[in-house]
Order: sequence, then C-alpha cells, then structure tokens
Amino acid sequence: MMKTPWGKPVHVISFIRTRLVTLSVGVCFATLMGCGNKLADDASPLGDTSPADGIETLRKAVEQGDAEEQTDLGMRYSNGQGVAEDDTEAVKWYRKAAERGYPNTPYFLGLIYANGKGVPEDVERTIKWYRKAAEQGNVEVQYFLGLMYANGNGVWRNEPEAAKWFRKAAERGDAEAQYCLGGMYIHGEGVPEDVAEGLKWYRQAAEQGDAGVQYNLGFMYANGDGVRRDYAEAIKWYRKAAEQGHAKAHRSLGVVYDNGKGVPEDDVAAYAWFSVAAASGDDMARAFRDSTKRALTPSQAEKGEALAREIMERIEKRKAAKAE
Repeated sequence: MMKTPWGKPVHVISFIRTRLVTLSVGVCFATLMGCGNKLADDASPLGDTSPADGIETLRKAVEQGDAEEQTDLGMRYSNGQGVAEDDTEAVKWYRKAAERGYPNTPYFLGLIYANGKGVPEDVERTIKWYRKAAEQGNVEVQYFLGLMYANGNGVWRNEPEAAKWFRKAAERGDAEAQYCLGGMYIHGEGVPEDVAEGLKWYRQAAEQGDAGVQYNLGFMYANGDGVRRDYAEAIKWYRKAAEQGHAKAHRSLGVVYDNGKGVPEDDVAAYAWFSVAAASGDDMARAFRDSTKRALTPSQAEKGEALAREIMERIEKRKAAKAE
C-alpha cells in the first residue's frame, strides 16, 4: 500500500493575488456597458416615441436634475444607443448622477477611470469613486477594494484596510469576501490571529458552495491545522469540493482512500480519484495514479477507470446544470 502525503492549503493572500488578476476590470466594464438596455425594458420615460423624440425627452429630464435619467443618458452615450457613442459625454452624465448620490453610478465612474475610457486613466479617481460606491453599500466594490488593499494594486498595500472592506462585504453574505476574511484571521494578516473566527467565516463561505474554501477546510481538518484533527470532517469538505471539480480535492480524496484515514483503505477508489485529478492536469496526482495502478490487478484497474469516468460524468452534469 502506497502512503501518499496530504496536499497544501490555498493560502489566502495567494488566492487574493490570483483573484485580482482574474477579476478583470475590463470584463466588469463590458458588463456595465450592457446595462444600457434599461429604458428599452421600462416604459418610462420614452414610451412608444421615436429614438430622437425619446432622447429629447430624456435630455429634458436630466437637465432638471433627475439622477436616474442622468445615469440612463450616460449609458446611452457609452453604448451609442439612440445617440452617437461619446465616452466623454457619458462620463459627464455619470458624474452628475454620482454627485447627486445616485446608487451604482460611482461604481461606473470608478470602472471608467480604471479603464481610461473617455477620460485619462486615473488611479486616484478610480479609488475615490470606488470608495463612494462601497460606502453606498455596493458589496462587489467592497470586496474589490479589499482585494486592491490586500495586494497593493493601485494603492499602498494595507492589510487592515483590506480586512475592513472584506468584512463589510462578508457581513452582507459575499462568499469570496468571507473566504478572504477567514484566511486573514487564520494567518493573522491585517487582524489579530484568531483561528476560531477564521473558521467561522470559512464555514459561511463553504456553506455557500465555495469549492476553494471547502478544500481548505478539508485540509485543516485532515492535518489538525488550527483545529482538532477530524478525518470524517475532512472527507466531508473534500468531497463537497471534489464534486464541484476541484482538482486538489480529487487528489486529497485519493490520498484518503490510499491511506485509509477516516475510511477503509481502498486502492480502487484511490486510483479512481487520482485519475480524476490527473485528468485536470495535476502532475502529483498523475504520479500517485501510476504508482497506485502498479499495485492493482487488471480487473481492479478496470473498475477504477470505470469509477473515474462515472465521477467525471457526474461533475460535468453538475457543472452543466449550474450553468443553465
């Protein structure tokens, strides 16, 4: 029986850096630019008028200081919807609405300054408008500010400030902010080290289905990392993450069955889980799979491969259902 080692947890700051790269502002901006369809869906104030008449009606509303319509007009200029596309004009109307305290418009302006669309790129103004949006209670921006301060992206790195914004978003139920805040407590980054508090936030994120947190919880319980070692609890969280397609959780379940920790030793199951992880490009799992296979009979290897296919099909079905 091969005895395979446990993996490593995903460190929170490493996660934050990766997340900040993948959370592309450009993608957010593209999403924003798709928001300009609001007036097409609502009756107010254009009704069945022609585009030219509708824009004129909208202009009259915005000139009277209607912040909602100022935002809508900004969106129309951003999209070229009923008017010639004009980023500078879009910024003008977004700013007017934002200065009147209209929700979400500060977020739009922050994105615009971050991208330099219609205005020069300006980090200070980006942060200014993001802060206004966050103070209005925009959870996504609160989380994003946490990432920026944690990573020193466009601002001086400030872990206590990162924890502040993560907490605001976490208390509103944002799973990724809960994950980051939990990790900061567990590692004492920006807040006093408090494993119990970190676990509280990890569990909240994990219960919302965050596979990365589920894997980290499994690791902590498997290794007694800040908690009492509990293989049953480790397997529970590894399995939840694995069923969502988390490759390291697949490998960890292989280790569980290979070492017989919390479950009976089962070379066939270990081979199956290592095979699933290897199919995701996990080199360590590939080595474990090959080593495990050498201890199997041809019949056992065939059963393990069939089980691996069954697991992968189940995962793909779950992903497809979630995407619908």
